[in-house]
Amino acid sequence: MYRLFFIIFFFIINSINAETVKMSFGGKQKIENTIEFPNNQGIVFNWTSSNTFTSNVGLFGSSECTGTMELNSKGQINKQFITCKGIAKNGFSFWTFHDDPGGDLDAEVNPFKITHGTGPFEELVGARCLGALRTVHDQNYYLFDASCNVTKASYDRIVNFKYD
Repeated sequence: MYRLFFIIFFFIINSINAETVKMSFGGKQKIENTIEFPNNQGIVFNWTSSNTFTSNVGLFGSSECTGTMELNSKGQINKQFITCKGIAKNGFSFWTFHDDPGGDLDAEVNPFKITHGTGPFEELVGARCLGALRTVHDQNYYLFDASCNVTKASYDRIVNFKYD
């Protein structure tokens, strides 16, 4: 009984002290160097994108992504190895890594990691993030909405970051 109480108390405290940093990306994607597997069993290709982003914490700017994806015969992502670098208007940067497939290329939901950050983005390194991708206009463009859970203290440091 004591363990159950402790677990519930832990989750309540964590939810009270947690905030969400939301980022929205929009951009153009490019698929090239496609290799098809025999018998229509899937494809592998290079994927790149150029984006702009906004956030709910006052950070905005642009980002570039590159990597590879493998799709199965149903168009679902089997494997991916994507990394992105974002640069905010104030010059601070962040890097993301996406290796956990989740859905198909038209609409995918997957967790990702922020591996490095400078300035206010340092607070996001190691945060649990989840993103949802939706392609539009003949799959040439896409929208990607991301949410990263951070502590309230980290969220406050991002929002109140002192720029020199």
